[in-house]
Amino acid sequence: MNNLPPIEDLKLFCAVVRKLSFVATANEWGCSPAFVTKRISLLESTLRVRLLHRTTRRVSVTEDGHTVFRWAQRILEDFDEMSRAISSSRTVPRGLLRISTSSGFGRKRVAPVLSELAGLYPSLRIHLELLDRPVDMLGEGFDIDVRIAGEYEPHFIVKRISANRRVLCAAPAYLDRHGTPRELSDLGKHQCIVNRERDLPMGVWRLTGPEGLKTVKVGGPLSSNNGEIIY
Repeated sequence: MNNLPPIEDLKLFCAVVRKLSFVATANEWGCSPAFVTKRISLLESTLRVRLLHRTTRRVSVTEDGHTVFRWAQRILEDFDEMSRAISSSRTVPRGLLRISTSSGFGRKRVAPVLSELAGLYPSLRIHLELLDRPVDMLGEGFDIDVRIAGEYEPHFIVKRISANRRVLCAAPAYLDRHGTPRELSDLGKHQCIVNRERDLPMGVWRLTGPEGLKTVKVGGPLSSNNGEIIY
């Protein structure tokens, strides 16, 4: 065998065997089912065996899959012991941590937290970049990108930090002059203040009501890509 399977693929395979579900494994790992399918297929190609039987309703483990699962568990246990052995003397975070996020959110929320983090770990160097545009994490060398909604790459590890709830409101004086919208489509006729977060669509609002999530295209004379200015 010329190529050895990556450790992460063995971990992912073991997770699928335990859950017998690509979807459940994807949810646990914070990735897409398609990513799980791709990595398992690559593992099967590397080992040159069929590991799982997959249908639209269920996943089952082949005989070779059971063999690989037993050995993978041993390999992963040894790998974890090795990792603990070499990191036991380096339990304190150190090195350079590069973080990116949007400018308004970065100044108001992220920067104060990073100040506390730097105080806790003097050996850690933190570089924060405030960028109001989409970020190529791998190409630009960022370790963490803090995003407000938007899409994310399926192969990245994604963790939700907090809910981001916003309330639609208007000044009483504005409603006196222009009237109160009665239906969602009425918003398109009003002078809305539009905010654009990085690569999110300009002027597309997503609102939740009795009929669930709805979208509406809005516009107005004032817009910005900075949340602090808008709000």
